[in-house]
Amino acid sequence: MRRLSGRLILLLVVMLVVSQAEVWGAAGDLVWKFETGGEIRSCPAIGQNGTIYISSFDGNLYAFNNDGTLKWKYQTGINYSAPTVAHDGTIYICSQDNNFYAINPDGSLKWKSEMSLYGGGLSSPIIGYDGTIYIGSNGK
Repeated sequence: MRRLSGRLILLLVVMLVVSQAEVWGAAGDLVWKFETGGEIRSCPAIGQNGTIYISSFDGNLYAFNNDGTLKWKYQTGINYSAPTVAHDGTIYICSQDNNFYAINPDGSLKWKSEMSLYGGGLSSPIIGYDGTIYIGSNGK
């Protein structure tokens, strides 16, 4: 939680246990869907260029074009974490393999860092206005 202009901002996460990504149009029609190899338990992220990023329990971070075609996937280990996209297009994600990943917009690894969090990354990273990346821990 962070105080901003005297207001307390709370983030709520709704977890969906499905193994496919679905995109629905404004009229309620299914636009596209993609079957992953595992459950999806976090929200997607959308880059400035319209790329849609989804993490899955199959251990992959997926990138989709807005028409539903797979752009790329990157093996990160099981992900409870939702991806976060920085202004430069870098995708950040925490993984149950105890690593924090930075992925380039083309799907290549920018860097990864071992996290000292017990049990890996259950928290989704957020990026502050100054570029600082914040990750919650379970206090172990």
